[in-house]
Amino acid sequence: MRATLSHRYSSSAIAALIVVAAALILAACGGAETPSPTAVTATPTATATAVPTQTSTAIRAPTPRPITLPGDEAPHSDPVEWWYYSGVMRDEAGARYGFHFVIFQVKDGQTGGTAYMSHASVTDIGRDTHEQASRFALGAQGQPASGFALTVSDWALIGENGRHAFSAETDTYALDLNVSAAKPAARHNRNGYLIGLGGWTYYYSWTRMDVTGTLTTDGHERAVTGEAWMDHQWGDFEILGYPTGWQWFAVQMENGHEVMVAESREESGETIVYATLVDPAGGTTHVDGDAISLDVLGEWTSPHTGGVYPAGWRIAIPEQELSMTLTPVQDDQEITLAFPRHTIYWEGLVDTEITFNGEPVSGSGYVELVGYVPPLPSPTPAAG
Repeated sequence: MRATLSHRYSSSAIAALIVVAAALILAACGGAETPSPTAVTATPTATATAVPTQTSTAIRAPTPRPITLPGDEAPHSDPVEWWYYSGVMRDEAGARYGFHFVIFQVKDGQTGGTAYMSHASVTDIGRDTHEQASRFALGAQGQPASGFALTVSDWALIGENGRHAFSAETDTYALDLNVSAAKPAARHNRNGYLIGLGGWTYYYSWTRMDVTGTLTTDGHERAVTGEAWMDHQWGDFEILGYPTGWQWFAVQMENGHEVMVAESREESGETIVYATLVDPAGGTTHVDGDAISLDVLGEWTSPHTGGVYPAGWRIAIPEQELSMTLTPVQDDQEITLAFPRHTIYWEGLVDTEITFNGEPVSGSGYVELVGYVPPLPSPTPAAG
């Protein structure tokens, strides 16, 4: 969820995810214990503390409180939470790759059950390929005395105070990356709290993180460097699926600015748009939807799901003298391994053409598209 809050996992969806996660884990492991996570480069102090007691948040939205860091980097007891990284990197030969890595945590308010789902993908520009993978895990995870640490099967994520590391792999690629914040976290909607039809969320981003580490391709380890964007959200909201959903755009400019633009399609039929502009020192400017124009330039139909996605955008914020044209580096960057079906999304690297304050600016961007996959048709009853 990158915009407003018409996106709550219902308690039944959370329970279903927990059941399916259990089935998938058992099927993958043959009933064996979950494999140990692969090592990441740096680990915080490993003194375990209990996960906070689960409390129900589904009745009403809480009174907002300030986001405090680094404390709020760690898991919360709310129904839905995620730690989300996307970015671009180059190896020593100059080959360019896009990547995304996310861990979702969901909690059932009725039973207290906790499940984790993780996705990773690599877009290989040179090979013109996009490869994805997923992992599942069950059970609340104890946390270190400071920072946070999560494992989902053989994948791992750790971090503290804007210095994070994660490891994940697909069939062809293995990521072992360190990401370090280069400026303060940006709190969206001015104070990092959003409320809307169906729920609420806290939301902040590390809009520019330096990337170092390794990318292993076909068994060959390559040193990589680059830049990442990290989103952290937690709260109580529902992902209803088609036709509701959102478009989310994160762009890093070489002049030191970043911008996030979100467009949410609400259950009521209303469309809500807003943006956060971040300056080189980390200062933020909130931009209301009436100051933003967002035009779709094309579309792509998924051969996997039948979803019809936007493909190419022109976004302008005239008051900030900012204009962007964003073009997918590949059409097929769909994450089909998301569960349930209505949460399948497109997460992709885009090329940018940017004009800011009257000057052309190079940059890179990632786009997320949710709610474009139609539900499967109901089966036709058999003739009696």
